[in-house]
Amino acid sequence: MVLLDFVVGIPSPKLHVPHAFKPTRDDRGWFINPIGPNPWWTVLAALVPALLCTILIFMDQQISAVIVNRKEHKLKKGCGYHLDLFMVAVMLGVCSVMGLPWFVAATVLSITHVNSLKDHLHQVGY
Repeated sequence: MVLLDFVVGIPSPKLHVPHAFKPTRDDRGWFINPIGPNPWWTVLAALVPALLCTILIFMDQQISAVIVNRKEHKLKKGCGYHLDLFMVAVMLGVCSVMGLPWFVAATVLSITHVNSLKDHLHQVGY
């Protein structure tokens, strides 16, 4: 497509890539202070809501796992099932540090997520 653009001579917008790999702003480096101009005590004040959100997500995941693990489902846990809560905790930490959205604490989504980890062959009785 670029060759056709060049041969025909159609002026189309191009991506201009800089020659040096550096931050886009000259007044700051690669690492930015996460607190910024806020006072130091805001970190301590944020611990309480962060702890409450972590408990909410943990409880939602555990309640969903209890619902899915009922005896009438006759489940046999697959190997990925054991690492599920650990991965949720790791992703919660990574998303928190990077400022990304968290795992949604919605029971329907959690049940679907836990259901996707079950071994269907053992459930049906094969």
